[in-house]
Amino acid sequence: MKISSSSKITHPNNTEITAHDIYHAIDEIAPFKDAFSFDNAGLQVGTLSKKVTKCMFSLDRSLAAIKQAVQLGCECMVTHHPLIWDPLKKLDLDSHIGKSIELLIKNDITLISAHTNWDISEGGINDTLASILQLENIEHLGCYTKSELCKLVLFIPHEDMNQMIDALSNAGAGVIENYRRCAFYQQGTGTFLPSEGSEPVIGKKGRVELVEEIRLEMVFRKEDFSTITKTLLAHHPYETPAYDVYPLSHSQKGGTFRCGYLKNPCQLSAFLSFVNLQLETQCRAWGRTDRVIRKVAVCGGAGGSFWKEAKKSGCDVLVSSEIKQDIALEAVESDFCIVDAGHFATEQPGCYALKNVIQELFPKMNTYIYSPDLGLSGKPL
Repeated sequence: MKISSSSKITHPNNTEITAHDIYHAIDEIAPFKDAFSFDNAGLQVGTLSKKVTKCMFSLDRSLAAIKQAVQLGCECMVTHHPLIWDPLKKLDLDSHIGKSIELLIKNDITLISAHTNWDISEGGINDTLASILQLENIEHLGCYTKSELCKLVLFIPHEDMNQMIDALSNAGAGVIENYRRCAFYQQGTGTFLPSEGSEPVIGKKGRVELVEEIRLEMVFRKEDFSTITKTLLAHHPYETPAYDVYPLSHSQKGGTFRCGYLKNPCQLSAFLSFVNLQLETQCRAWGRTDRVIRKVAVCGGAGGSFWKEAKKSGCDVLVSSEIKQDIALEAVESDFCIVDAGHFATEQPGCYALKNVIQELFPKMNTYIYSPDLGLSGKPL
């Protein structure tokens, strides 16, 4: 996956890389705020100030993966599945999670997890899965709320408009789905009377002024209110800028999983063989073997609950994992097919994709991917 040219991620080649740089890069391409409410993506163990020359990427936070990171001299690990899901009431070093935390701390390794935020992001787990299965005309399916939105309205001289748009855009405003630096402006006339004690940039004290101004509008996330207003005040030429902030009735939405079309439609039996080949695994499947598969939905990890949305959108099959018996039963008797490719096979490719993105952003840093042997550390036989 290539980073969009609109990305704000930059890192001077002559400066040291820290875990914070890696965290910030992931946050740009797969915002941690977009992780689902049940998730615990982000920093798991360690410090973001840690200097990093080597970074290990892994689907799971297995002891084997951590030990390999230690052997390679990695200062940072990025896993898909979080190490810590729920608040710890005690740290039992004899437990599996306790042993993992102890091993990380003793070897001064910072652990970051990019989970559901990477599942749903552009180029993430689900996009990678769709690409491996060679799907065409990819669409987003399923909807989740990314954030509440507000609209900023301000008034500024025309000559200062583009600088203000750039500054607000860099602060996170003007993002509408896959578009950046989105703004609307309209020319008008502003009037004011500078009183004693004022220091007007335009006009004189005690005289009514008429100024040609631009009304500028940009949307932003509610949680970024403080950053946006500070940016406005720092870059506006006026001593006392006039601006308004309005809450919007709609929220920014994102697609949970993906669907697309096979270039060459085939029967379920042939499609199953194709998935086995592409994902290098042995899948389970439910449905009529002669059912012709044209449109495919994919969801890395446990996504069986999405089958009804997939069927409603015209898909013939869902490729996911951890399919429960009741879901398989209901889907098949609703004339829909399901392929269970397993957690590892559907998500490991997306871990490679994240590693490649981070390697491209930080070419001076060495990156590694942990891939366990068959039958070990989460990889099935």
